[in-house]
Order: sequence, then C-alpha cells, then structure tokens
Amino acid sequence: MNKIATVSRKFRILFQILFYLTPLTLFIFWITFHTPYDFFNKLGITVPIMQGGTITVNGLTRILGFIVSMLPGSIFMYCLHQLARLLSNYEKGQIFIMDNINRYRKLGYALFAWVFCRALIYEALISLVLSFQNTPPHKKFIMVGLSSFDLIALVTGGVILLISWVMKEAHQISKDQELTI
Repeated sequence: MNKIATVSRKFRILFQILFYLTPLTLFIFWITFHTPYDFFNKLGITVPIMQGGTITVNGLTRILGFIVSMLPGSIFMYCLHQLARLLSNYEKGQIFIMDNINRYRKLGYALFAWVFCRALIYEALISLVLSFQNTPPHKKFIMVGLSSFDLIALVTGGVILLISWVMKEAHQISKDQELTI
C-alpha cells in the first residue's frame, strides 16, 4: 500500500503543477504570439489558422485569443483536478470507493466536453478572432474540424466511462454480498 501512496503522491503533485501551469502557459503563448519572442512557434506550437498565413495581432486579439484558449484549457484543468483528487484518495488507501467511481465518470464526460469544445467552439472562435482584423470586410471565416487526436480522446472518454460503469456495478455487487447472510 505504501508504494501506491508514494506513486499517487508524485503524480498528484505533477497534476497540480500542470493545473496551475495551464493558464500561465496560455497567457505566455498569447503575449508572445506572433512576436520575435514567439518560441512556441519555433517548437511547432501554433493555432490552426496560422499555418501558411501572415496575420496582424494587436492587444485585443491577444486578449480574445487567451480567453478563447481558456475554454478548452479550463476543461483540461478540470480533468487535472479530477485526476489529482482521485490520486489523493489513492494516497489515503481509498481505492474502491464511490467517490473514485464518480471521478472516473466525470473524467470521461470531461473528455467528451473537451473534444466538443475544442473541435467546434474553440476552432470556430479562434478563427474568427484571428481573421477579424486580417481579412477584408465580408470575408471573415470560421473553421471547425475534427482531428484524429479528437477521435482518440472520444474513444478514451468512452473507455473511461465503461470502466467507471464496471466499477460501479462491481461496487454494487460487493455491497449486495455484504448484506447477504
């Protein structure tokens, strides 16, 4: 049991650090976006509309870009929070409890929400934000898309929901057996 607590503690701390780094990283991304200090672009991290185009970015575009990026970012943070709480329970030796089952279920639904938010809402809004001042009037566009990464996230969310359902059924069977004389 000590090994589970040790590993859980390390990963819980990692997820908590990532939780706080997420908005900070997005903020730095948008502050340095399309500037000489844009090291994200050198790493190949950019927004879909940027591929193959040049754009003008002002302060309002940066603020709106950050706000729009925080939509899927906040769902990612929610997933990190659920994982940290799950690992916190594991640290305490609480493995097969209903709270963990509910956290797995929330995590699975959060992955579905992340795909919906990222593929439809985020891409549409970010393309609008970046094209607003960079295209002539009446030539604005909105992008939406579903990538293979989104499909993997959907399948993973489904598997997590299936696991949570199996855990719930096993928990119920265990309770029923405790009551059987």
